[in-house]
Amino acid sequence: MKSYLVVCCLFVGVACGSQSFGAEPNEEKMVIKTYAVGDLIVPALNGSIDQKVAHTLNLISQNVKPNTWATKGGKGTVDYFPLGLTIVVNQTVEGHKELEKYIKELRKNTEAEEKVKEEAEKAKKK
Repeated sequence: MKSYLVVCCLFVGVACGSQSFGAEPNEEKMVIKTYAVGDLIVPALNGSIDQKVAHTLNLISQNVKPNTWATKGGKGTVDYFPLGLTIVVNQTVEGHKELEKYIKELRKNTEAEEKVKEEAEKAKKK
């Protein structure tokens, strides 16, 4: 009966938005979000998909709050899931805002690269 009560209290505490056990009071809350990135990975296959994924993840970790990622001792993580061509990111709210802006920038650059390639192909055919 005691363990049932403890579980219920933990559930109610989490469901009501209480701070998790062991979290520092001034620590920023981490949020998990999923981003579709197939359009960033598939078009530029001048190498293997694995190389393109690694490159994209490196760009993100180097340009979006670089010191917050687990590879630099922070708590942020980014993982690629090939089945859905998505990344799952655990980062602060501010980190997600920066990431969303950065992904938009990457998309603009990818679109520009595609246009240049199309124009080059058209020029070759002439």
